[in-house]
Amino acid sequence: MQKMPLTISGVDFSPLTARLGYTVSYTDVTGGNGMTMQNGDTYVDVIARKPRLKWNLNSLTMSELAQLHAAINAAVYVAVTYYDTATASEKTALFHGTISDQTVGVIRAGGYYRFRAPVLTMVAR
Repeated sequence: MQKMPLTISGVDFSPLTARLGYTVSYTDVTGGNGMTMQNGDTYVDVIARKPRLKWNLNSLTMSELAQLHAAINAAVYVAVTYYDTATASEKTALFHGTISDQTVGVIRAGGYYRFRAPVLTMVAR
């Protein structure tokens, strides 16, 4: 099984992702034409479906974490290439992202700090 792609603004961050740590969920954006009929039927006016991507990352060094932060903070929205589970193909779209759930681990023999289990969350524009 190969890793799911993670490309942010043309830079491949796939090696930083955990092997099985990838989810795609969708949020429906609704319009003002939804209603409940007299018989109880509900109609929802869905005008868009926004993907929300979540990657569990491997332990990162401080330089890897800084590089990832720089990539997602380069602009308000960045181009992200990912595997879209709804269409079963790779897709590129504009997203804004956050990195959360970082915990500092022990210092390695080489003097490097290691970060454990950060989570990258990207929400479509």
